[in-house]
Amino acid sequence: MLAAALSAALLAITLVGCATGSGSNGDNVARDWAHTLAEEYAYDINGLRENRTADYFAANIVSPEPNPDGSSIVVEALSWTGVSEDAVDRLAATLANATPKTLKADVLAAFPEDYLFIDTVVDSGRLIVAMRATDNSDCIVVMRDADGTVEQAGFDPIWAEPGETGCTTGLVTNPPL
Repeated sequence: MLAAALSAALLAITLVGCATGSGSNGDNVARDWAHTLAEEYAYDINGLRENRTADYFAANIVSPEPNPDGSSIVVEALSWTGVSEDAVDRLAATLANATPKTLKADVLAAFPEDYLFIDTVVDSGRLIVAMRATDNSDCIVVMRDADGTVEQAGFDPIWAEPGETGCTTGLVTNPPL
């Protein structure tokens, strides 16, 4: 279901040229293609078990290249929501300078977008941040160990789903094993 919604949000069809078939206009053709492609992408996406963000899908699955069959239909990702494409790098830079007392404020300053959910915690000397866009399940967790090492935490993406742990620092501090 998430994949279908994500695919529908990612896709827009642009017709290059004004070729219209018998009795159909460009808008109808575009709508039909968008629906068909959204279903195909949703089918492909539903099988993924790795963490994937909206940025990943927009960059790697939706291609603005013309169709190899020579048709005049081009698929472009016009917009998407999710955690910005450089979020891990921005979090790493923020964590490098944060202290336990400034962690939450530093992360909020680096990510002022109001559509982001941000959870922070200091646990056994580690600074941990979990972040997702409020309207989807893209989730990243980045932590800085006491020795200063910053890394993105790995976790089963199912754990970040609603009804599970969710996108919280608990994915690292209290994983649902």
